[in-house]
Amino acid sequence: SSFGLESAGIEECLSTKMDRQLGVKEAGGNNRGWKVAQYLESVNLSEGNSWCAAYVHWVLEQCGVKTNITAYSPSAFNKKNIVYFQGRFKKQPKTGDVFVIYSIKKKRIAHTGFFRERVNDKFYLTNEGNAAADGALNPYDGDGVYEKIRSFNATYAISRWTD
Repeated sequence: SSFGLESAGIEECLSTKMDRQLGVKEAGGNNRGWKVAQYLESVNLSEGNSWCAAYVHWVLEQCGVKTNITAYSPSAFNKKNIVYFQGRFKKQPKTGDVFVIYSIKKKRIAHTGFFRERVNDKFYLTNEGNAAADGALNPYDGDGVYEKIRSFNATYAISRWTD
């Protein structure tokens, strides 16, 4: 089998890439820093832009997964391959699936990141960029790449780009 094409290989690649980004922090101002610049560059934007979706795009791209994800977080929702939507599972989520959070205030999807693993029936572990440490004032506009626990209930959708 050719390297990286079988889904286990992609899952492992994504898992490794995500883990290696943990602890990346903005530097020199909001939405800035050399790693942040790399994520944003992958979607043809410069530092200073929100980067949660650019982070998702960059990680997937590193593992050879083609997407049409831009820096706009609603673009991270792959309507063609839904794993979980509005409270219902269509299939079992796996590492590398992409969650999106809906903002009532913005009336649209306003944040995205990776599903890492299920904690239990109610919660899952994530890996997400432009996230904030737990307890931060604005959970959607953070300063780094974090692992967080999110509830399925508060998640708008989880979709898959890897197949």
